Amino acid sequence: MLFRSLNLQPVTTLDEFTELAAKIKAAIDNGEIDAKYVMTNSDKNYQFYRGFVGIFHTWDTLYWNGDTWAYGPIEDNFREMLKYLNGLYEAGYIDPEFSTDDGNAATEKSVTGNHVMVPTLWAGMPRMWNTQSTIEGLEWGLGFLPENETYGTPWKWGSRQEGRSLQNGMGIIINADTEYPEYVVRMIDYQYSDEMIEMMNWGIEGETYTVDESGNHTFAEAIMGAEDPVQTAANYGIMSSSACRTGIPFTPLTFEAMTEQIPVEPWWNPTDGYYESQYWIESGKLGGLDSVSPADRPPVTFLTDDESTAKAELITNCDTYARENALKFITGELNVEDDAAWNSYIEGVKSQVGDFAGTLQMLLDKSDLASIGK
Repeated sequence: MLFRSLNLQPVTTLDEFTELAAKIKAAIDNGEIDAKYVMTNSDKNYQFYRGFVGIFHTWDTLYWNGDTWAYGPIEDNFREMLKYLNGLYEAGYIDPEFSTDDGNAATEKSVTGNHVMVPTLWAGMPRMWNTQSTIEGLEWGLGFLPENETYGTPWKWGSRQEGRSLQNGMGIIINADTEYPEYVVRMIDYQYSDEMIEMMNWGIEGETYTVDESGNHTFAEAIMGAEDPVQTAANYGIMSSSACRTGIPFTPLTFEAMTEQIPVEPWWNPTDGYYESQYWIESGKLGGLDSVSPADRPPVTFLTDDESTAKAELITNCDTYARENALKFITGELNVEDDAAWNSYIEGVKSQVGDFAGTLQMLLDKSDLASIGK
């Protein structure tokens, strides 16, 4: 709403984003916009750079980069991103409390007009903030990431596809000592049957959903007419609500069932302008296939208990160290332009585990590349 009232155009490139931040800062300084800062974070538990890593084709943790397992926070692309964020911080665009505000504090600021943009905005937040706003006409909305011309289409967080989806990190393990393995396998087969998938995603026909002559499913008024359709579906035990995991939880989610329950929120894109839609529909559509991060489509890995522990230790220990020091690079406590400081940081990250390079190689060796078509 603010963008429309001031004739500010949402952006599609990183250069435009920088220019827009400067315009907003100038409008704040001259009193045209009643806010304190251009942007901030949505929660200290979401690292601020999570909103930017995809623009620079890197990631904020261990990830599959399309060819091998890599650790994003020590990549050159990640350093470039930190240089950019340090520039935004030094220009006074970022609320200095971006790294300490929890979700409640961030929400309070967002509904009282403290800032104009939130790069870590997630599904549901605009709708929630718009209902809690204390300022007449304040409206939050969503848009796709701006493109960095060096890397092309930005990678987005989480891409869902139409039809049925199941993350390859999920699975069911059968204890080798089970007395009746054939019955357990039959139960799992039934878990993935069309009948079970339909019931777990839609509920009971005639009570929670109907099917028309073309086979299209529609949730019943008891769900869609409720104040909170997602929670109402969850109360029925419907897994596609994403608010519950009933029974054995590894049934594929049906895209149509999941998206139908999600309330609409304000959106913008350069083709359609301002409109209302649902998060998973738009986040799946905008950017096209090029925007699907390779981190979303990693190969299946088969790890022993010790190997799983090594992977978990790398993620936990290295992420903690990287977050603490990346914050210092953003705020200027550490000089991101200083090669010695950057190399020291990289060595610090690697020192958090016994064999950093060996763990990455182990993950590659234990990856089923055929699972991603390689």
